[in-house]
Amino acid sequence: MTLLDTYNGFIGALATGQLDQLPTFVDPDAYTEDCVGFTGWTQGLDVALANFQFGIGAAFADLAMDVRDVVESPGSVIIRARVSATHAGTFLGIDPTGRRVVWDSIDMVKPGPDGRIVWRFSLNDWEGVRRQLLGEPAAPETPVRYAVQAPRSSARASLPRVGVRLRPAPRMPNRGNDDEL
Repeated sequence: MTLLDTYNGFIGALATGQLDQLPTFVDPDAYTEDCVGFTGWTQGLDVALANFQFGIGAAFADLAMDVRDVVESPGSVIIRARVSATHAGTFLGIDPTGRRVVWDSIDMVKPGPDGRIVWRFSLNDWEGVRRQLLGEPAAPETPVRYAVQAPRSSARASLPRVGVRLRPAPRMPNRGNDDEL
């Protein structure tokens, strides 16, 4: 079984509520996880599951993940996905809205000696989720040719010419340690 297969089994068991299957894919005792901007680093699958159940799991229903990119190396897998869910419980202090929201997610996982996942770093666009829960549109999924940060009335107007000239960085003096670079 590849690490990507292990990850897919982990996500599948989590999504379907088959929590008794998780130790097949994750080492419960060695597992560490950081859900950036939400939990910080935690130790143990039990703690990670509690964070999920009382956080994302309680706030959203109908979670779905559309994998967009996968980067595999011998010691890790990186998955970029678009997640969608229905806001069904309080999240980031916002009461349930019933809105369907979408966000970008990046998961990085590493295996332990037996091939099960022992390390996960999860980066999600929580600010984008918050904005959608407050009624703002989701960030564009595909490249657009307008300033998404500009006020809506002027966002599609001509882009201003910016008079920025880039100059090369000054060369740093050689301190005799180029072999370390």
